[in-house]
Amino acid sequence: SQMMYVEAFLDMKSTSWLTAHVHAFRYFGGVTETLVPDNLKTGVIKAQREESILNEAYRELADHYRTVIVPSRVRKPKDKPSAEGSVGYASRQIIAALRNAQCFHLTELNQTIFEKLEEINTADFQKRPGSRKKVLKEEKKSTLQQLPQTRFKMTEWKTAKVQLNYHIQVERMYYSVPYEYARESVDIRLTTDLIEVYFKEARIASHKRLKG
Repeated sequence: SQMMYVEAFLDMKSTSWLTAHVHAFRYFGGVTETLVPDNLKTGVIKAQREESILNEAYRELADHYRTVIVPSRVRKPKDKPSAEGSVGYASRQIIAALRNAQCFHLTELNQTIFEKLEEINTADFQKRPGSRKKVLKEEKKSTLQQLPQTRFKMTEWKTAKVQLNYHIQVERMYYSVPYEYARESVDIRLTTDLIEVYFKEARIASHKRLKG
């Protein structure tokens, strides 16, 4: 259908990357069976010929939405030609069109982008009947998986080394872990109200409920 979703963010961090996916799925009204992203660091830790190593938070999103992530091969734009074409089209029709617009807040900018996006998705094709939105609704919607009933819980993964006083520093705050992990590296899973600390070898979790 070539249906597009476009949204502006202030950075390219993992939270922005995941939020864009969540909003796009909601805009399309469903989830594709496969996602084919670029090999950007917020999504793919290491691109490999056999099987790429995904960012843990991105893998959790895929599990939640029951989809499979298959990153495109490095320097192989033909792996996703339709997406590459849409990016160029969006750049010309949205980004270039708004080059002289003044927006003083990200919400204001995205509202302007959304108006342009709706124009593109509802405009009739030049060489075939229908529009992007109409084709998605009438021909492709049945191929999308339904959105989960529960909302995706945004996560972020970090690594840290346990200090001699068996504490780790996360977001300028200190948290204690079992003393036997002193000097060891641990994985940290962050959500809005919980910190989970995993020892890399044993994968034993220590939980800290955040206050506030």
